[in-house]
Amino acid sequence: MSIGAIDYKEAIELALSRAKAVTNIEIVTIDNSIGRVIAQDIYCQKDLPSFDNSAMDGFAIKISDLGKEIDVIGTVTAGLKGDFSIKDGSCYRIMTGAKVPNGSEAVVPIEMCKVSDDKVVLPQEIKTGANIRLRGEEVTDGQLLISKGTLISEAIVSILASQGIVSVTVFRRVRIAVVSSGDELREPWEEAESDEIYNSNSFGIVAMLKRYGYDVSYIPALKDSTKSIKEQLSKLKSYDLIVTSGGVSIGVADFMEKSFIENGIEILFHGIRVKPGHPTMAGVIDSTFVLSLPGNPLAAMLHLFILGIPVLSKISGSNSNHFDSFYAKNSKSFKIKPNKSNIVIGSVNSGIWRAVDDNKIGSGMITPLAKANSIAVIESSNSEVKEGEFIKVVPFESICNSTNLSLFNNF
Repeated sequence: MSIGAIDYKEAIELALSRAKAVTNIEIVTIDNSIGRVIAQDIYCQKDLPSFDNSAMDGFAIKISDLGKEIDVIGTVTAGLKGDFSIKDGSCYRIMTGAKVPNGSEAVVPIEMCKVSDDKVVLPQEIKTGANIRLRGEEVTDGQLLISKGTLISEAIVSILASQGIVSVTVFRRVRIAVVSSGDELREPWEEAESDEIYNSNSFGIVAMLKRYGYDVSYIPALKDSTKSIKEQLSKLKSYDLIVTSGGVSIGVADFMEKSFIENGIEILFHGIRVKPGHPTMAGVIDSTFVLSLPGNPLAAMLHLFILGIPVLSKISGSNSNHFDSFYAKNSKSFKIKPNKSNIVIGSVNSGIWRAVDDNKIGSGMITPLAKANSIAVIESSNSEVKEGEFIKVVPFESICNSTNLSLFNNF
């Protein structure tokens, strides 16, 4: 067990190592499978493609007839049944996707030929095999097609359909509870006094989780009382993930850690050497993962994204649990806190990245997130990121599909 402030990279590695993937499975039809995680290896049952076919509209020919005028002896369309063959001096007009006749050595695109009635003049050159898609050139019968732990996308659905697969075994959906704490909190449908605030954190957290395809249970805000929080948290142990916000600092009204301890939590860490969001806490209660986020809205949302989403990917059964990232050129210098991780929000466009409001924002703010489309996690001994530097960024649209901690490399 590791307790206390740790480096951000260590926090992610530790959280992922202790997050338990769900094991229960169910069967869904492929039209309802987007965003689910495949729970079994799937092997090719039908060669792709399953027969030699034309990649172009044109003429199926023999190479020996190049540069000659030859006879067009028929037309082969996609789906046409029959056994067709060509000999020297003859060819078939052929449509895209149609089965190439026996003896075909290339398909010449129609725009490269001179056509008149039942004759065609072929070009002087074309490579053997040109524009012919060979049986099994993508994948052959018995070959591993999709690995267990793959997140189902529209591309995966297409592959499944190509095999005549109409239903697929997937891991069950992750059960998530989202709850905030604080006597000052009011729900958006309630009346709020000038010294009270609306529970924007929980709504923002739920919205982000739904954006990434997760089902979420919204729990009304808890009052600042160890007894009350303990009792409410004890009712959430059937969830795979509990996400809280607020109550994890060291103030007199911060009861979250104590309440979780009384519910049997094993704390993995409480505190990350990072700006913003130092108080972030993570732990496990039996098979339930707990992620306690700061009460400051910006810090809460950023840690949910960069820490919570990878953990959820792991819990969902996915075998890819880290964000892909790319380099972008910093357009304007901005200050950071040296010798610790800095989570900086910004906007990237055409490879140029700029920190929102030159990084002069506070963790308690809400509106800066609406100006951002990406983040950068910057670890440096310097206090400034200079104009023209290349930094590694992750767009908010990213999904976990990388297999390494690429975000933390090469800073």
